[in-house]
Amino acid sequence: MLADTSYQTDVLVLSPRSGFVVGLGGSILAVAVVALLRGATHIHTGAALEGLARTFLPATGSLHRSTLFALGLTLHATVGGVFGLLYALCQQRVPVRGLVVVGIFYGFFLWVVARIVSTWVDDRASRAMIRSWPWLLGSLAFSLSLALAAVLFPRTQAVTIELPVD
Repeated sequence: MLADTSYQTDVLVLSPRSGFVVGLGGSILAVAVVALLRGATHIHTGAALEGLARTFLPATGSLHRSTLFALGLTLHATVGGVFGLLYALCQQRVPVRGLVVVGIFYGFFLWVVARIVSTWVDDRASRAMIRSWPWLLGSLAFSLSLALAAVLFPRTQAVTIELPVD
């Protein structure tokens, strides 16, 4: 498709490494949003992360709760890093408004995907957290953190200058 634009739309806005790192941080932000809204929803984030660890890391049966929490948080952050990496590999340079709109869409898309994946989660606390409206807000916070990183720290590309030949 041809488009008249002053933006280099063939340049990715974040490097893959940056996308992974921002995804790690954004996933922690998503958990923090859900934890902050605990009073309104009565969702215990710690129990939900422990349940994720028990579901996806089955050899954790006799581990202490704090270890399960750390494993669940690590698993969640790693998945967030992978989704951040995917964002970085796909998002091209566009105006700021476009980055924000794509960020909102990406967060909503991830929330829908998480709701579908939650059908395979055996733990009730994890399933309740994933299907809650705070999880939607956390997903939006995650994806908007990616868009914000793309706006504030765009990937730069070396500029080559061609000199005329006489």
